[in-house]
Amino acid sequence: MSTPSTFIPPLSGTSPVLATKTPSNLRDELTDMVIRDLLGPAGGSDEELNQHEDHAYQRYLVGMLAPKASEIAGGETDELAAAGGDEGEEGAPESGVPAGSTYFPSSMGLSFVVAAETKEIVVKAEWGQYLRVKSANQQKKDGSPANVWKRNPVIAPAMTLPLKDGHIPLRPLHSAHPLVLLQGRMRSTSDGWVVTLFIVNQQEERRGHGEPKDEVWVFQPKLRVHGAENQSIFVQRKSAKADLSKMDPLTREESETLEMLYRHQREFAVGHGISVHATLPEPLAERATQVETEWVPMFEVPQQTPRSEVDDENLAGVTMDMKALAELPKEALNFQSYK
Repeated sequence: MSTPSTFIPPLSGTSPVLATKTPSNLRDELTDMVIRDLLGPAGGSDEELNQHEDHAYQRYLVGMLAPKASEIAGGETDELAAAGGDEGEEGAPESGVPAGSTYFPSSMGLSFVVAAETKEIVVKAEWGQYLRVKSANQQKKDGSPANVWKRNPVIAPAMTLPLKDGHIPLRPLHSAHPLVLLQGRMRSTSDGWVVTLFIVNQQEERRGHGEPKDEVWVFQPKLRVHGAENQSIFVQRKSAKADLSKMDPLTREESETLEMLYRHQREFAVGHGISVHATLPEPLAERATQVETEWVPMFEVPQQTPRSEVDDENLAGVTMDMKALAELPKEALNFQSYK
C-alpha cells in the first residue's frame, strides 16, 4: 500500500515533487480532524454551518457555555436521526429511554500556583459567537439566501492582573460582550500565589418566539495565563499531597506506588469543568511558562516494550509476535503455545 502524499507545485523547469507524509504527520492530521469535529470550529474561525443546522449547540459535543440557567429539553437532543432526509435506510430509529432535561454549564476555569516573587499575571481569552445571518454561499430551494449560523471569532484584549489577596470582581473580557465575564480569587500561601480564574457567561437566555437563542451561547472558550515577560512563574503545589498516615494499609500502599510511578509527572494547574495544559520551557522543568484550558486533552503515551523470557522464565517458548499469530492457521488455534 502506498503512503499518502501531498502535491507540491514544481519550480519552473523542474519535475513535480511529492512530499511523503510520515505516520506521525497522518496521526496529527487525524487528531486535528477529530477535535475540530467534536469541539469546532470545523470550518475555520469564521465558519458557516450548514443551513439545515437548527441550533449551533447541536453541531458540537463539547466546548459550550450556556446563558445562565439555560435548560435544554430532552426532546431537543433525542432521536436526531429522525430528522434526516430521504436518503439512507427507511424507517424511524428505535426509541430508547427518553432523555431528561439538561442544564448546560455557564462557566469554566482553572486554578494554579504562581511563584511568590511574581508581581502580576497576564490573562488572555477567546471564544466564538454564532450569529444567525443570511448566507452569501447557501441558498434555499427558491434561490433566496438561506438563514445560517455563522461564527464570529472573539479575541479579548490581554488583561494584566496584579497579584494581591482577595476576590477578583466580575469584569467584562471584551467591551463588545459585556456579559461574558472574568471572575476569580487570589490567595497568598506558603507555596506561592494560589489563583483561580473563571470565564462566566452571564447573558440572559432568550425565550421569545423566533429569537436566535444560540447567539447568547459561548462556543470554544479558552483561557491562557502567562507572566508579563513570559517567564517561568508557575510552580507545583507541594503541600497538596495526601496524608498517608490517615489511610488504611492497602490504600497507603497503592498511593505510595502511584506517587513513585508518576514522580516525574508535573501538575501545574487544575481545571474546573475542563482540562488544562501547561507549557514547559524544557522537558521535566520544575516551572511552567504558561497554563491554559483544554476542552479535548491529549497525552503522548510512551511506547511499551512487551515482556520476554528474560523478564519471566515462564514466557520461554511462547510466541507473542503479532505477525506470527496473525498468520497462524485456523487448525492450529488450540490455545497451545505456538512456536
